[in-house]
Amino acid sequence: MEEKKFDPLQFIGFVLIALIVTYMLYMNKPAEVAEDKAAPSDIEAIDTTNSPNPIQINDSLQKVNLQNTFGIFSNWMVDKGTETQVIENKKLLLEISPKGGLLTKVRLKEFFNYLQEPMDLVKDGNNSFNLKFATKDGRRLNTKDFYFTPSLSSRNGKEELSLKAEISKNQYIEFIYSVDVATYLVNFSIRSVGISPLLDLSEAPQMDWETSTFRNSKRNIENRAYQTVRKSTHLAVNLRCMQLKNTLAILYSGGGITKDSDPLTECIETENKIQTIKKVL
Repeated sequence: MEEKKFDPLQFIGFVLIALIVTYMLYMNKPAEVAEDKAAPSDIEAIDTTNSPNPIQINDSLQKVNLQNTFGIFSNWMVDKGTETQVIENKKLLLEISPKGGLLTKVRLKEFFNYLQEPMDLVKDGNNSFNLKFATKDGRRLNTKDFYFTPSLSSRNGKEELSLKAEISKNQYIEFIYSVDVATYLVNFSIRSVGISPLLDLSEAPQMDWETSTFRNSKRNIENRAYQTVRKSTHLAVNLRCMQLKNTLAILYSGGGITKDSDPLTECIETENKIQTIKKVL
């Protein structure tokens, strides 16, 4: 049997191969890590580049839509971003919205309600006003949808607020509010200039004005029984009162009669109401 001898060249060859493999592993591993770390940055850059821009409203398209819907009156439907207007005197404060030319607040400066809060006759949307009319081209327009342009001035000691919905300088509808210096009188007028030829005069304009009331004072238990749940402007009828003529006192009383009322019961109740006043005398 031939004896195996140590071959130094073979040994050196194995060592070289091991060194080469080690070197390749050493060089390749950091490169992969670096590539992995770089990948999110590349992706992030791509996401930023490809992210969609915010959608902008096309004002021209909006104007075209308004023009198609409202024709020559389309400018009245454009929100001009005008703030609520204020006119006041020593006794009153009024707030008027440019949209619809609507009174949104009426405050009596010298009075407070039973909660010691400012006395507001109009607030929180309890007032509505609209003038509806037809045009010759078959449109139905409502002033509550118009955006008016305000102009505040002072004339003869009165504050005056003009609100115009203009087609042109010579064609417009105008609402005018004014208050005296120291009274509770509020003047309101409507006028139009150059609009008549555009309107269908065979159809009369329709005006709707509604105001709901607020409870600004305490009511006793009996008065609550007659309180209506329907919120609309109404008249109050005094069911018991007294008229003095020198030394003579004339007592009056009344009652509410419905289809279910009993005449005898109503009569007795009316007499009882008079007794309440007699006890004061």
